[in-house]
Order: sequence, then structure tokens, then C-alpha cells
Amino acid sequence: MPDPREPLGRKVHDIRLACEAERAEAEGRERFHLPPWGERDDWQRELDMRIGETVATAERERVRAAVLEVMATFQTHYGKSGGRVDDLVEAVRQVLDMDRISDEKGGPRS
Repeated sequence: MPDPREPLGRKVHDIRLACEAERAEAEGRERFHLPPWGERDDWQRELDMRIGETVATAERERVRAAVLEVMATFQTHYGKSGGRVDDLVEAVRQVLDMDRISDEKGGPRS
């Protein structure tokens, strides 16, 4: 079973490759040999997956805080009257309670 953090690790690795290519071009030198994802050692892939997971977790928390602020502002301006507000609040809570990170296609990871 593949590690569910792998797409995040691959993204970190892709960014590393792109950054090295840009630096090599700017410095007028050959690129360092950075092996493709499948040829990297386990510890190298683990490092990139941890970096990706850490960044994704921090971003998820930033989004959570922003959504909670929007909910509070909405309730302040519109009150709690009517089912529409309750439905909005419940829908946002359900989204925020998801502990899965979306993959690049926007769907939840399995």
C-alpha cells in the first residue's frame, strides 16, 4: 500500500528539481544530478514526504482559522436566525473536521 503522503513528497521533490534547474541556468553551470523520485533512497523520500506533510498541515490550519473567522463574521452580521446560517455553519464544520489532505486533483485522498 503506497504511503498517502507520497503526492506531497513528490511535490516537494519537483520543486527541488525546478529550483536547482533555475539556479544552474542563472549561474551558467550544469545541473546537479538529482535522481528522479523512484531512484531516491528511502530516507530521501521520507524527508520530502515529511516536508510536504508539514507544509500541508500548516496550510490546513491557516485555512481553518480563516474559515472560522468568516463564520464568526457571518454570524455577527446575519445572526443565527433561520436554518440557512445553521446549514452554513454545519457544512463548514464538516469540511474543517476532515483530516485528509486533498490530492492534486482536489479530491480527498484515500
